[in-house]
This record gives sequence, structure tokens and C-alpha cells, in this order.
Amino acid sequence: MQSMRVKTTDEQPAKARGKFLPYMTMILLGELILVVRYLPGDPLIQARLSAYQTRQMEAKRQAQLRSAMQSDPKVGTELPVPKSAVTTATQKPTIMLFIGACTVCQTKHLDKWNESRRAWLHSFDVIIASRDSQENIDRFRKATNFQLPITADPKGHLAERYNAVWVPRAYAVDAEGRVAWVQTEEALTNDPRLIITEATKAIRRKQ
Repeated sequence: MQSMRVKTTDEQPAKARGKFLPYMTMILLGELILVVRYLPGDPLIQARLSAYQTRQMEAKRQAQLRSAMQSDPKVGTELPVPKSAVTTATQKPTIMLFIGACTVCQTKHLDKWNESRRAWLHSFDVIIASRDSQENIDRFRKATNFQLPITADPKGHLAERYNAVWVPRAYAVDAEGRVAWVQTEEALTNDPRLIITEATKAIRRKQ
């Protein structure tokens, strides 16, 4: 008796298998049209896309900062310190704090330095270098009763010497006018006490 064998799928003629391809293509094309047409308006997709773009932009900015920081002054480099802005005659290490203009966005940082005076008053002089003109600085001090010394650096020459590639950015300079510490983390700007702690450790290492 001759046994009968059922043809498997692989044995089906190529023409029979291929007849479904146009239908599959139409289904995929339809799904693609739905994706292109409706997903751009989907709030969830838009939120994820926005978050992704933000991460990409921040990563690019951080890469640019790291590249720019290669030009930071080395520890031991002698740099100008505008001591004329300091009212005390005591020779102390200095915190140089570079800011942009004396505007509202900078005031919150400056207020923190005013509020934390007890943490650094006897150990450091703090000098703020602003990109504003002296006239605007005087107006700012009068309007806010700000007590810390601010020196005008409208053309950014001093900021360029220190390589202040972002603001606010802080540096510690010892009593001999040599760089002892350079701020490398933006987050430190939010807490002057952390800057004072790092600067104090750096000054002690040099002694």
C-alpha cells in the first residue's frame, strides 16, 4: 500500500506563499500611516520625546563644558585679585565668585553668600566679579543693600583670565595670589558652604 504524505508549508509553491505579501504590505503601510499621523499629537509620546531631546542637549552642553574646562588655571598659577574691592586690610585667602549681570536671576546666589557670612568671614575674603558696568553695580547695591564687594568686569577680561566658562563659578586664591582651588561642579554654586569647605581643604593642602 502506498502511503500518502501531506505537503508541509515549506513545500507549498512559491506563488501560493507570495500571494499574501501584498496584504501584509498594506497592513504595515497602514500602521505606518497611523504612527506618522497620530503619534506626534500623543501627549505621552511628546513628553518622552521632549525628555529625550532635553537629555541630549544637556549631554552636549556638558561635553562642551568639559572641553572648555581644559583651559582652567592650574593650581599654583598666579592670577590678579582685585583686593581694592575688599574693605579689610587683613591678608587672607580669597574666594573669587564670577557672575553675569546683577539681575534677579543672580540675586538668589548672592543672597546665599550674604546669609552664610559667618561661615567664611574670618577665613576668606569674598570678591564678586560681575559682567555689569560699575554704574549698574552701584544701582544694584543701593536697591538691595548688598554688603559684599563687587568688582566690575564688563568686558570679561578678568573672567577670561580665570576661564569662568559658566556663572556663577568660584575659585579660591591663596594669600600670595596663587590659585588653590577651581570649582568643577556646577551644583556647588547652590551652597556657598560647600564651596567654602572645598576651598578650605585646598588651602590647607598647600600649607
